[in-house]
Amino acid sequence: MSQLNPPFDFDSVDSAIEYLDINKDFDKTFIQILKYLKNYQNIKTILVEENYIDKDFSNELSNLYSKTFRYRHGLCQRIHFFKKRLKDLNELTNKLSKNQLDDEYVGFIVKRPISVGKVGRTILAPKKLPNFYYLCIMDREVHLLGRTLKVKGVPFIEQDSMVITCAQATIWMAAKYMHYAFSHARTLPYEITDKATSSFSYLGRSIPSNGLTANQMVHGLNSMGFFPVFQYKPNESDYYHKDEEIFEKEDALWKPVEYIYPYIESEVPVLIAFKNHVCVTVGHKIIEKEENPEIDLALNDLKETEKEIRKNLGDNEYRHPAIISTSIFVDAFIIHDDQQGIYKLLPIDDPYFKKLEGQYEDFIPSAIVDDKYKRYRPYTTVDDIESVILPLPDKIYFLAEDAYNLATNLIKENQKSIHTASTKGNPFAKELLSSLLIESENPVVLRTFFIKSRKYKEKVVESDINDNVKSKYLSMNMPKYIWIVEVSIYNIYLRSNLIVGEIIFDSTSNKYDYENCYLSVHLPGFLIENTLTKRKVHEIPIEGAYKVVHRDNALNC
Repeated sequence: MSQLNPPFDFDSVDSAIEYLDINKDFDKTFIQILKYLKNYQNIKTILVEENYIDKDFSNELSNLYSKTFRYRHGLCQRIHFFKKRLKDLNELTNKLSKNQLDDEYVGFIVKRPISVGKVGRTILAPKKLPNFYYLCIMDREVHLLGRTLKVKGVPFIEQDSMVITCAQATIWMAAKYMHYAFSHARTLPYEITDKATSSFSYLGRSIPSNGLTANQMVHGLNSMGFFPVFQYKPNESDYYHKDEEIFEKEDALWKPVEYIYPYIESEVPVLIAFKNHVCVTVGHKIIEKEENPEIDLALNDLKETEKEIRKNLGDNEYRHPAIISTSIFVDAFIIHDDQQGIYKLLPIDDPYFKKLEGQYEDFIPSAIVDDKYKRYRPYTTVDDIESVILPLPDKIYFLAEDAYNLATNLIKENQKSIHTASTKGNPFAKELLSSLLIESENPVVLRTFFIKSRKYKEKVVESDINDNVKSKYLSMNMPKYIWIVEVSIYNIYLRSNLIVGEIIFDSTSNKYDYENCYLSVHLPGFLIENTLTKRKVHEIPIEGAYKVVHRDNALNC
């Protein structure tokens, strides 16, 4: 049975390292987490729970550590962290009984009884910072002295380089979150290795693990009940000399931000692989409310596209619609890196790296892990990503790029209806038409994500969307998951994140079934309902900009 030690005053990181018996050579991840808790969460009390039986470590113990020569017992420590200073166990018991620690509890680390990779199952609340959005947050109940505490956080675990390496640790983090958020089966550490390597025995032994290939990771996720999508950067060595032009075209199409962003917006963790390392993306940071340097690049790309299409068509009057993704507002992704620690930043590119390194130095992964092995950071920015794995639930047959591209086409096709609404005095219809012109330099922006239809309808009820549209959505038949493509205008979205319409897609549809893949199109002035039997067009009175699914609270997204 577990027992509690007296509370320890977390006065400094050094004192905590000594108290928790942390090795400064091996336990850099543990130390980084302690620094994060002290410097950003202002933790004042550490509470150690002895003789804790952790299901994840027990799984590692039974499948490997019980077979090693040196004895390792199966009991862990669970280390709890509080923002409030607690004198003794009596004060802890008293405050727990009065529910006075609910807002003071930050979470826990399970400390495994091994030399390398001590950080076991961990859930710690992130620090609320401006424009940081931790989208893959889950609620976890923690039972202590007969009372229940709650913590919001993203699951974390460190590799032990025996049962799990960075690949398995990353899969574990994503799978643990998906277990609670999407009701997937719980998968333990050894089971991840076993499922990933069961059909790849020719690559060598599975335990002790030397890591997983990308194919093994995808196979493992499939075996765990996920429906993963694998995207990878073209490798020039795979192309013959005569195929250089093909390689250049395919390399230009490699846009990891666009593969990652809509799924993070959908609150699904994304596995990202660098050279010899894997991390998990759990959120994103958006730009400060200032002029966005990415908009000029986006407009230039649109102008080049228009120029190229005019050349190919021989039509100097062709107008390419000015439509871009809201991903241009992201300057970094938030990641868990089992070697570097929790809630780190992965900047989009080098200019943002330099800027964010100055503002958030502690959140940028260090270039060298300062230990006896001098391990180098295998990445700096998103440009270093070599592949992306999306651990999707079932019934997401339609993908983000399908929703985005088809939404673009639907906006183009409905320009006459938008124009009609503008002639009737709808100001947003008029601005939307103007924004479709590249020279206006105020493009239409689309935000793409999937969501449970039940949850979306709950958001609709709470929103200030037009009552007629609200009524139609609430009575509309929808599949379990739907893709939402929110429609806005750059200057409006930059100022307030408000939208002026949305297009809803059936997530189980065939992307080539153009006529039936969408459920509705709502743009300023009208709503199109698209059922299997008929297509209804409803005129909508003038309405204001609004929010339905929005990002106003970093921990309650």
